[in-house]
This record gives sequence, structure tokens and C-alpha cells, in this order.
Amino acid sequence: MEIQKPEIRTQKDVKNLVHYDLGGRTSAMLKVYGVRRLYVRIQKSTSRLSVAYVYRYSERCFEASGDGCSDDSVKSKSRYKSMGTVSEISLREVRKQAGMLNRKILLEGIREIAERRDKILRNQGFRKITLKDLLNLYIQNHNLKDSSVKSYRSVISGYCAGFANTPVSEINPDELDFSLHKNTCRYYICILNSIVSWGVKRKLIPDNPFRGLYETCEGVPVKHRSALSCNTFDNLDIAAKSVQGFLATLEKECREPVFLTWLCHMILATRISETYRVIMNASGMENIPGSDSFVVSIEVKSTRKGDSSGFRVPVTPVMKTLLLRLKDYYREMPPDSFPKFLRKSIPESYRERMSLHGTRSVFRTVIELINPEGICFTARELYLSHDIRSAVENSYNRQDYLNDRVRLQQLYGDWILGLVSKKVREHIARRLSENLQAGRAESGVSELV
Repeated sequence: MEIQKPEIRTQKDVKNLVHYDLGGRTSAMLKVYGVRRLYVRIQKSTSRLSVAYVYRYSERCFEASGDGCSDDSVKSKSRYKSMGTVSEISLREVRKQAGMLNRKILLEGIREIAERRDKILRNQGFRKITLKDLLNLYIQNHNLKDSSVKSYRSVISGYCAGFANTPVSEINPDELDFSLHKNTCRYYICILNSIVSWGVKRKLIPDNPFRGLYETCEGVPVKHRSALSCNTFDNLDIAAKSVQGFLATLEKECREPVFLTWLCHMILATRISETYRVIMNASGMENIPGSDSFVVSIEVKSTRKGDSSGFRVPVTPVMKTLLLRLKDYYREMPPDSFPKFLRKSIPESYRERMSLHGTRSVFRTVIELINPEGICFTARELYLSHDIRSAVENSYNRQDYLNDRVRLQQLYGDWILGLVSKKVREHIARRLSENLQAGRAESGVSELV
């Protein structure tokens, strides 16, 4: 039976290798996760195991042929560069050094094909398109959202400002600034690679100078947004205690409209920009046939430019009352100011424990604890505007599970409103009775109070 090799991800994994079982072999090579060409080599010595980092790369060599060297005569030999033992250098430092070596190898390879690229340019007559011109062509030929276009232009005019007007075939990747945050570099290079790769496929340019550069940028592990430590919600009682403490602090430190905004944002479980759109479109909501609930159509993250704002957000009678109350309050506020305004309202004691986006994680965790019968996983994800269905499924199953999402909002809304003070519930009930017909108002009041 083949022994499964461990995956080297953290410094703790490296320390555990001193007890590694070679299984009768004299040595073993273990891959370090996330960095190309970096390995840990374990060798058996007389008294103990020797554990060291090695950098494995290929060295090209040319064998003499009758007419000299041709592409067919290129061979590759493996070479190993010692990076030090695990006791001499940390995993973090060796990752950094390996990344620099990867970038050096990549740039050397790019320089090797420079003459070939220039020859292709001369023989095939490619136009010398600048990076800025290529971006404009890319935008014209793709149906991008305004936010995506803004991001792409900011990369060209900011990160690549030094050679935005340089022909793509003459760009030297050495000019890129790798001193930025690692994830920022990866994001910028990913955009550049997408644009230039498209130009190569359309035969607008001969080669992509950014090819493979993404792999040399070591990523930083994703840090989830704060959400009241909902990963510790082992049961509904723990979840209720945590959320109730947050709502009590909000009610104490925020003005009434701001507190009601937080209630809406938590119950809707929408992204902050989407919450603003729901509030602004509240007066145009439509009644769901055969129900006392409503629906608001808005643009969500997956809506492409030119597509209709067709994602239907369910709105229960209680939520309608709150949304209509808030629309007048935010009528004069620009969309870009709304997230900043609400972010500033987070109490000081919760700045590191809760975020605007964290309300979505709280909802998803609590709904799993409530686990309502008859509401499938797809409906629970669609409540967050996460469509997990494949393209084929979406082609045939086109329903958006609106009725199930209405039930989810009713269940979760009742749970949230059950955690606020009696004063707030009575205030909402009064508002509800003023805006609904007499029969529906009595039903809503009896459920809230």
C-alpha cells in the first residue's frame, strides 16, 4: 500500500516531519503547498532524519546536431538548490526566497523569447498595440459591469501607469511593482493576464508577457469578515445570546433610523449596496399573488451590464413597513455614502467582531440551526443571491424559489425581532398598523407583540 505523503502548509507541518516514516526508503521529497518548485527533502542519516528545503528547477541543454541546435534537440535536466535545513530557516522565509527565484526564472524565460517575438512582429506585421488600447478593445468586446470596467481602468492607469502607452510586445515585467500587498499583486496581475491573453487569442499581439507571472505571487490566506464569531454558534441559544447583545448595543448607541436600518440589513441578508437598492425601490414593490408579502426587483452582484435588474427580493409586511420608513431618511444620501455611513455606526466594542457583510454569515448559520423543513439548500443559498446551479440546470430549472425565500425571511425575521426590546417591537407594530389594512394589521401585531 502506497504511503500518503503529507501536505506541507504550515510551520507546524514542518516540525512534525522529524517523526516522518520513510517506509524503508532512504529519502523522500514532499511538496510545499502554494509555491512552485519548492520541496522538503527528508533523508535518512546514521542517527536521525535530515530535513531540509530544496528548490527543484529544470536546466535546459542543447545537444549538437548536424546543423547546430534546433528546438527538437532541447532537453531538460533537473537541478536542486539547497535552501537550508528546517532548523536554519523558517517556512515563511523560504517561501519568500522561492518566490523570488520563480520570478527570476520566469523573467529569464521571457528574455529568451524576446528575439523570437520581435522576429514574429517583423515577419507577420503585428500592429504595436499599447496596453491602454488593448484594454479599450477588451471592454468594447465584453459585456462588463460598470464596476468591473472601473477596476480594469484603475489597474491600467494606476498600477501600470508607467507603461500604459507602451506597446504590449515591448513591456518588461521587471517594471511591475511587487512591493504591494501580495493579494493585491495577484489581483492586478490576474486582470493583466486576462486582457493580454484575450489579445493573443484574437491575434492582436504575438505573445503574453505576463503569462505565468500570477503563479510567482504567493497568496495570503483568505481572512473571513467578522460575523459575531458565528463559527461558534453550536446551538440557537448561543446564537441568540450573541446577536441579542449586538442588537442591544446598537439600540443603545444608534439613532432610531440607523438601528432600524441594521434590522433590515440583517433580515434581508443582502450585500450592503443591495440593501440600499431595496430601500430606494421600496415604493415600487409589487404584491405576490395569493400572499400578503411583496417583492422588490434589484440589481445584484451577478447582474451583467445591460441585463435587467431582475433579482426578486422578498419583502414581508413587517419589512415593508421598515423599508418605507427608511426611504425618506436616505432619500438625499448618495449610494457611495451609504456603506460608509452604516459602517461608522458599528459600536466601538464590536468593530473587530462584526462587519456589514457579516450579517450574511449570521443569517446562513442561524438558518442551518433552525433548519426549516421543506426548504432546500438551493433556496437557502438563493436568499443570499448565490446561484449554485450549473449552467445546464439554470437553462431548464429557472425558478427562483421565491415562496421558499418568503418563508425564510418570515422565520428569520421573527427570530431577529424576538431578540430586540419590547419597546422596539411595539414601535414596529404601531407602524405596521398604520400602513396595513385593519385585518392584516391585527394579525401582524399579534405575531410581533
